[in-house]
Amino acid sequence: MAVDPVEPAANGAGEMDELVAEALVSVEAKPVPPRLRDRVLAAALASRPAGRPPGDGSAPLSPVEAYRRTIGDLDEVLAGLDAHGWAAPVARYGWTVQGLVGHLVAVDRLLGARLGVEELPADPDADHVAMSLDSVAAQEGRDPAATLHDWRAATRRALDALVAQPPELSARVPFHGVEYRWASLLVARTLEIWTHTDDIRVATGEPPVAPDEERLALMTDLAVRTLPYRLATVGAQEFTGTARIVLTGPGGGAWTQSLTLASGASATPAAGAPAPVPAAASTTTGEPAVRLVADAVGFCRLAAGRIDADDLGVTVTGDGRLAAAVLASAAAFAV
Repeated sequence: MAVDPVEPAANGAGEMDELVAEALVSVEAKPVPPRLRDRVLAAALASRPAGRPPGDGSAPLSPVEAYRRTIGDLDEVLAGLDAHGWAAPVARYGWTVQGLVGHLVAVDRLLGARLGVEELPADPDADHVAMSLDSVAAQEGRDPAATLHDWRAATRRALDALVAQPPELSARVPFHGVEYRWASLLVARTLEIWTHTDDIRVATGEPPVAPDEERLALMTDLAVRTLPYRLATVGAQEFTGTARIVLTGPGGGAWTQSLTLASGASATPAAGAPAPVPAAASTTTGEPAVRLVADAVGFCRLAAGRIDADDLGVTVTGDGRLAAAVLASAAAFAV
């Protein structure tokens, strides 16, 4: 490839540039003032949370709003289905799309029950598939419009309760036999509904769609912070230490995450339950034993059980066995 030569600068500018450059490189380096690093890190952390790229300065998305947006996305997809779409099989479960919506009716009614606007089911601590089987079966032979009406009514009651009397997001709530914080539960519901919206898109011949950056930021954070539970749940609690997780693209970030379950935390949620409340710290000190770099959307789909670790395209440095355990456990609470 030809490169055009640079013409000499007029009026001695080139000579001046050389003098300036020489002066810059010959300046004697001075010692860094004491505790400068600590002051810089403190100022940076005061400016924004660790691990997140700088944004427009706005507050993080509320988990309630994330849930509301995701309900809206699914409603738009369901409103556009014809009879063939409602009858399309969803490969993961062997249900039709209508049956899958019946599953969501049951789960969102349980959410409403925890908000005090629905009756608790007979076994509220059953896992999230088992507790919905009656509702799935009940959709067979029904008019899809009736199923859609039931789901809209359940989500509307839950959303109205979340707005009218919002729970303390740090308060704990039982769901599928697991204790969540309300914030974590609503993000887990957002992940599940987004995943099932994509299930329906794929079943009806449409491509999957990533959520917006704000919702992805909430989901990636929850997926990383719950890694200690995921490892323990699949019987891999011998893999401890620290991992550096870097998720690229919109909604990504970087975490130095402890993989050790916090003392006293339970690692035995109901089978099939989504991610529980993380008790381990979201960040930790110490040199990471492994570093993983992957796409943010892909990591959420891995956590939802919709892709395998081999499909993620992850870059690994450090302890390969630990990396394999982390990736294998990521879908321990797949929806």
